[in-house]
Amino acid sequence: MGLVEIILGKQTAPHTLAAAVDFVQKIRKTPIVVNDSRGFYTSRCFGTYTREGMAMLSEGIHPAMIENVGRMAGMPMGPLEVMDSVGVDTALKITRETRKELGASGTDAAEELLTWLVEKSNRPGRKTGRGFYDYDAKGKRSRLWPDLVASRSGEWRTDADVEEMKARFLTIQALEAARCFEEHVITDPRDADVGAILGWASRRSPAGRCLLSIRWAPPLSSRDAKPSSRNSASASGPTGSCATWRNATKPSTPASLRRSRPRE
Repeated sequence: MGLVEIILGKQTAPHTLAAAVDFVQKIRKTPIVVNDSRGFYTSRCFGTYTREGMAMLSEGIHPAMIENVGRMAGMPMGPLEVMDSVGVDTALKITRETRKELGASGTDAAEELLTWLVEKSNRPGRKTGRGFYDYDAKGKRSRLWPDLVASRSGEWRTDADVEEMKARFLTIQALEAARCFEEHVITDPRDADVGAILGWASRRSPAGRCLLSIRWAPPLSSRDAKPSSRNSASASGPTGSCATWRNATKPSTPASLRRSRPRE
C-alpha cells in the first residue's frame, strides 16, 4: 500500500511531524496526518464495510450475494474476503475489545458468528487456508466454506434489494468519514480524500465517489442523516443516502487529486 497514516499525539511537536512526513516521502509513500483515536481514520471507515457485511449475514442474506454486491458497489473485495485477509481471529479480538471499551454487555449475532468460525471451527482466515472461504496451498480463494453455506439449514435470503445493499455499503462508510471530521480525528479534507482513495476505495469506483462527496457538500452533521431503510437503520445505527452530500456544486476533479506530490 502506498499510504501511510501519521498519527499525532497530544504532545507531538511540529518538527517531529515534519520529520515524519519527510521520511514517508523519502520511502516513496503518501502521508496523511490523523489525530490519535481508536481505529484512526482509514481502518475506522473501512471497518464499517466489513461490519455491514456481517450485519447482512446476520440478517440471513446469502453470503455469496453479500460478496457479489460488495464488489458491485466498487470495493476491491467482498466484506467476508476482506475479513479473511485481515484475519477472522483479529476481527474477533477487535470486536471484543471494542465492546469492552464501549461498556456494552452481551454479544451480538456478528460476534457469535465470528466466535463460531474461530474458536469452534478453527477457521482464523486466509493465513491458515480456512476462513469464510477455503483457500488452496498458494493462498488463492477457491470457494465459500460449505458449512457456512449449509448453516441456517440452507435457508438464506436471496431476495434482498441489490441497490439497497449497495447503498448500505457506501453510506455507512461515508457517515463514518463524516463522524471522523466531527470528532476531529481528521481535519484536512485533502487528507480525507487521499486516505479514502489510497486506503480503501478508488476515485473511479462508486465507493470512492461517495466518500469524496463529503468534502464538497454543505455542512451537515452525520447525526442529521435520515435512515434510507428500516434494515440499514436497525443493523448499523444511523444511516442515510450518499445523495445527502451531493447537493453542492463541485469540480469534476478535486484539487487534492491533481497534486503530483503530497502536501508539505
